[in-house]
Amino acid sequence: LGAKSVQANGYLMDYGENQTAVMIDSGSDITLISEKVTKTMKNSPKIKQGHKINLLEVTGKSQVTGLMTIPLFFLTDKGPVTMTVEAYVVKGMSTPFLIGNNFADQFSKGST
Repeated sequence: LGAKSVQANGYLMDYGENQTAVMIDSGSDITLISEKVTKTMKNSPKIKQGHKINLLEVTGKSQVTGLMTIPLFFLTDKGPVTMTVEAYVVKGMSTPFLIGNNFADQFSKGST
């Protein structure tokens, strides 16, 4: 169809650390992080147990190993912007970090 995903570079945990490609996916209901990324992060947060979920994707099923609360930083023309997101940790996921629709829902609740 010629559609391209929206992708930006972000930093996880601390600004300037753990630079990661962040993909924004309006087709995903939840935010996901690759287990591989969590294992290479400096100051990685603990993986908590989240709700039991099953992921379905074009290539089959993926295994969710837990949930992390992660500070996420983006550099803008007005300086760094930070937000804290909850991301499900996915074993074998090829995309490093995927922001789903729950991200927009999380931040729209506080705005008027």
